[in-house]
Amino acid sequence: MKYRSITAMIAVAVMAGTAKDYSFPSAMPPGGKLPADVKQFATIIWDDNAYSGLSATQYEDKPGSNFASSSFIDGIAPWGNAGKPNTLNLTEGMMGMSWAINTLSGRAVLPSEFVAGAYSPGSKVLHNGKIYSTGAWTGLTDVPGGFENGESWNPWRFVANADTELKRKNPDGTPISHTFNVISGLFVPIWGMGWEDYESKFGYFKPNEAFYADGKVLHTKISVSWGREMTAYTSCKTAADTAKAATLGSRQGGQINTVFKAAMKLGHEVGNHTIDHMESNSPLPVEWYEKWNSDRVTNGFDYSLMDTMPWGDVFDEGKMFGQKPGNPWQTMGWKMNAGKYIAKETWKGAIQLSEDQLKEYINLDRSNGLGAFRAPRLEVNSNLYFALSELGYQYDCGLEDGYESNVDGTNFLWPYTLDNGNPNATYQRSIGG
Repeated sequence: MKYRSITAMIAVAVMAGTAKDYSFPSAMPPGGKLPADVKQFATIIWDDNAYSGLSATQYEDKPGSNFASSSFIDGIAPWGNAGKPNTLNLTEGMMGMSWAINTLSGRAVLPSEFVAGAYSPGSKVLHNGKIYSTGAWTGLTDVPGGFENGESWNPWRFVANADTELKRKNPDGTPISHTFNVISGLFVPIWGMGWEDYESKFGYFKPNEAFYADGKVLHTKISVSWGREMTAYTSCKTAADTAKAATLGSRQGGQINTVFKAAMKLGHEVGNHTIDHMESNSPLPVEWYEKWNSDRVTNGFDYSLMDTMPWGDVFDEGKMFGQKPGNPWQTMGWKMNAGKYIAKETWKGAIQLSEDQLKEYINLDRSNGLGAFRAPRLEVNSNLYFALSELGYQYDCGLEDGYESNVDGTNFLWPYTLDNGNPNATYQRSIGG
């Protein structure tokens, strides 16, 4: 099982305000106010790699596990087959996003139904979307009623809706919340008549012998997809079924979709992390990049195996990513350090395409709460911030800071604006980062 560290990052306001109030760097809050007069927020920011943590979530029980040896929470595979391995005996809510939105931010992980004789005073049980509590030990197996239904003999009583109860609070009473940044391609489902010919609404690749280590072609199609708990339309037996699945695909949500909806319902924030990580093996078809910006030099897209950095280093992506020349995926990607190359219009296209998926699969866009952004791979340039501003985003959490030798966690810049650039980026470049 992979345990990923959570990195605290600076949330940078996109709309910086006036130069008068936001002199940079500044030891004082905007407008000349005292620090005590300015309300400050802290958020735990998650990468998209959190997994849902719901039943049927696939996980690695030890470093280096491959797909065939993976375990599944509760021993259930995402396509509904029980009896799968669960080496660490994990149950729903013990890892990933379901752990964060339940345990870490205070909502208890409750038993979902009643078991005779299993409760002591104060026990809480989730039943039909509501939390019930008992004031005394009970062996009752009845549907809870208590004061809610006027049945005074039943010691169970209704506490609150399960979606709002038991959240930890900040000192001012507001709930402790998280920002979950998601590569929205993770929501896109796949379909096909078998594992060897899956596709998605973004299409598929036709693999060749260079795609496989032993040169033996195993698939007729490789779906354009981003993995992670997707539910394949497995009942496809004929071409007609496959055509039907294509029309149903937008309504096929995997576990990852479910947990993001739950996070939003609990008051957590979901941020746009683009549709794609923009690595050198990006699956997104090339026509999207050409639609956003036809200039192949400035838009960051890579059509070759060789990358030459502005400072002279040359990288052979085939060797770096362990792929053979002629592999169809190898030329469907971005340059090394692509975030520093991308033009404003390309940023806007990628951000908007990602937002389209957020709207389609979890009903989230800038009209109902989408305001956060995180750059893929934390690679940013000035063009990104102009794009975010023009698209109406409120803040970015894609900048790293605090690497300077004189910064120790007690003297970060406040307010953190970009009026005069990002001093930490300059420092990281100066030490070879």
